[in-house]
Amino acid sequence: MLKYPSILNNHHFQSIGTQIIWTKIYPTFNNLRYILQEKYDGCNISFEFNKNEKSFKLFTRNQQLGGNADFHGIRQFLTRPEYDEFILKIQKWQSESNVRKINLFGEYVGPKIQKRITYGSDNNLLFFDVYFDEVLLSASDFMRWMIKLDSLDKAVSFFNLENSLDKAIEIASYNCEQVTCNV
Repeated sequence: MLKYPSILNNHHFQSIGTQIIWTKIYPTFNNLRYILQEKYDGCNISFEFNKNEKSFKLFTRNQQLGGNADFHGIRQFLTRPEYDEFILKIQKWQSESNVRKINLFGEYVGPKIQKRITYGSDNNLLFFDVYFDEVLLSASDFMRWMIKLDSLDKAVSFFNLENSLDKAIEIASYNCEQVTCNV
């Protein structure tokens, strides 16, 4: 099991402010180009594909789902034809590549998963990162891979920005305000 690292978010810096802390630690951040990736509030799910194995392993953040173990109905969700096809695309791509192990990370979201946020009337699974042989792909390489799989609809939203860190955070904050919160 390859565990995805924790990500610092605005909850870690509420008393100071995200922009202030990052620009004080790294003053050159305001002169960089940014790729923003939308952060969903759901349950972390990961898939592990090993070359020459017909099945894959399924993990929550902390454990493998073995046997008949389920997690918010994920096993039933994965029986949908579009996810069955997606898994087959990954396995086919891997069989034609030199990649021995793929660890694909996603967020399982929906009304039956997190009650305080609604991402529509049905559950959904969106992927945000992938490791090939335990090496993390860049955001742009991840998106190119999802395009090769003809599965861009299963990736989280990305935004390319040529602006400052302040502008990137402003856009991210605006997008967060657009989510329906059931608090």
